[in-house]
Amino acid sequence: MAEASVEPWLRGTLTEVGAVPRGVLHALELAEEDVSKWCGGLSDTELNERPLGLPPVAFQLRHIARSLDRLLTYAEGEQLSSEQIAALKSEMDEGATGDGIVGEFVRAIAASMNRVKAMRSVDLNQPRNVGKKQLPTSVGGLLVHVADHTQRHVGQAITTAKVLLALRMAGDAERIGLYGFGAAAHIIAQVARWQGRRVHAFTRDGDAAAQALAFSLGCVSAQGSEQAPPEPLDAALLFAPVGLLVPIALKTVRPGGIVVCAGIHMSDIPSFPYELLWGERTLRSVANLTRRDGEEFLALAPKVGVKTTVEIFPLDDANIALDRLRSGAVSGAAVLAM
Repeated sequence: MAEASVEPWLRGTLTEVGAVPRGVLHALELAEEDVSKWCGGLSDTELNERPLGLPPVAFQLRHIARSLDRLLTYAEGEQLSSEQIAALKSEMDEGATGDGIVGEFVRAIAASMNRVKAMRSVDLNQPRNVGKKQLPTSVGGLLVHVADHTQRHVGQAITTAKVLLALRMAGDAERIGLYGFGAAAHIIAQVARWQGRRVHAFTRDGDAAAQALAFSLGCVSAQGSEQAPPEPLDAALLFAPVGLLVPIALKTVRPGGIVVCAGIHMSDIPSFPYELLWGERTLRSVANLTRRDGEEFLALAPKVGVKTTVEIFPLDDANIALDRLRSGAVSGAAVLAM
C-alpha cells in the first residue's frame, strides 16, 4: 500500500498514461482515499444530517458519483439519457445508508477510472458540447473539470464530516466557553448563539471593552480568563495562544467535555494534575482550515447575520496594530488597509 502521507500524484504511478488523464486518475484516487478517511465512520443518521444548514454528506457522495457519469458521457461524445437525468434529480433524496451511498461512490470511482483510461489516446482538443444548450468545450476541458469538480465536492463532504465529527465529540455542546474574545471568537459566538448554544466569553483580566462586546453579542457571561464561569461547560475553545489557559479550561468543562486549542501556535502548556483530564475529558487541537472551509462559512454567515467588529489601521501602522493586539487594546479584529 502506498504511504498514506504521500498523495497519489507523487507516487510515481500511471506513468504509461498522458499527463492530463493521469492527473484526473490521481484526483479520483485521492477522492476515494479522502472519503474513506473522513466519511467512512459516519452513521446513517450523520450521512443525512445538515449541520449548520450544509448539504448532507450523502448528497455530496451521490453528486460526485453521478456527475462523474454525466461528465464522462459528454467527454465520450454522447448526450445524457433519461435515466441519468432522473438520477440527477434524486441526488438530494433522504434515507441514504452507509453501505448504499459509499458503495455507489466507490463503484463510480472505479468505473470512471476505467473510462478515463479508455480515452488515453483521444485527442484532448476534440470539441464536445454540454447540456441542452450544447455549450462548447473539449475532451480535455471535460477531463480537467472531472478532476476539479470531484475534488471540490470531496472537500465539501469533508467539511461537513468534520462538523459532524466535532459535534459528536463535543456531544453537541450546549454550553461553550471562548477563551480569547477577539477576531475569531466574536464571530464564532454569533454562530453558536444562532445554533441555540449558551456562550461564555473569557478575556484578559479587566478587559471591559471585550467583555462588553461579548455581552452585546448575546454571551451569557463574560469574565477574566482565570475566573470560573457560572456553570460547567460542555466545550471550551481556546483562541488565545496561551498554554497556561489549557489546565484552566480543563477545570471549567464537565466530565466528558472537550477543550479545543484553535490557535496556529501556543506557548508551552504547563504540567497539570491528571484529575483535570480524568473523567473522559478530551484535549485536542484544530488543523489549518482550507479555502473550501471558508467558502462554506461565507455561505452560512448571511443566514446567521454575522456582524464583525473591526479596527482599521493603515498599512504603515502595522506595528502599531500588532502592539495594540498584544496589549489587548483591540476590540474585535484589527484590519490593515492597503
